[in-house]
Amino acid sequence: ETGIVSSCSSANDEVTVFLDKRPSVNAGADISICGTSTTLNATASLYGGTAMWTSADPAIVFADSSLLNTTASGFSYGTTALTYTATSAGGTCADVTDVVNVIRNTPPDAIATSVDVCENAFGSGTGTISLAQVQAPAVRDQITGIAGSVGRTVSYFTDAARLSAFTGSMAVTSSSIIYTRVTRTDVTPGCTNDGVITFNINSLPTAISGVIDVCEDTQGTNTATALNLLLLESQ
Repeated sequence: ETGIVSSCSSANDEVTVFLDKRPSVNAGADISICGTSTTLNATASLYGGTAMWTSADPAIVFADSSLLNTTASGFSYGTTALTYTATSAGGTCADVTDVVNVIRNTPPDAIATSVDVCENAFGSGTGTISLAQVQAPAVRDQITGIAGSVGRTVSYFTDAARLSAFTGSMAVTSSSIIYTRVTRTDVTPGCTNDGVITFNINSLPTAISGVIDVCEDTQGTNTATALNLLLLESQ
């Protein structure tokens, strides 16, 4: 007996494949700063995804953590890592991250220093200081606190705003001030710190004219060898 085999009709359906494009990010080159804030320089291809800045340091504040070139602030001295994380549009791809290190450099020492100056005229209380005197290695090293002032430069000014450079020479009294600015040359940017130079005006010594009576050695020679200048100390 021959069976009758009926053919089944075919069935079909559709499946939709969503391709989630993987984002790419670059947090930028490491940043060296002197202050407490900086502008970040990230780049990214997000393809509809999102990205965000984060830091393990709770003191760090982002002006807008979603912006590539946002401002970050709250840095302490040393190195702080900032992470830029991108999430794909569909959330299917693993997050992509990159890290930038922000290095806050310490400022240089700018130690307040006093310089001894002789008065110009007896009792005047006024002396003269030159640029060469305050630039002397011994004075410069007192200001920077470093032998040879390695990695430091010192600039000198006549005003507290440090806009007018000190050049040549100037008359000074015990209340006069020269304003200094120390710059680090061993880091970029060169962090600065400000200090001052004050002056000790040393009085001129007293010189009193005196007369000593002596007897000539031989009559008529007008010459005497027994001259004791110590006798002037009592005058």
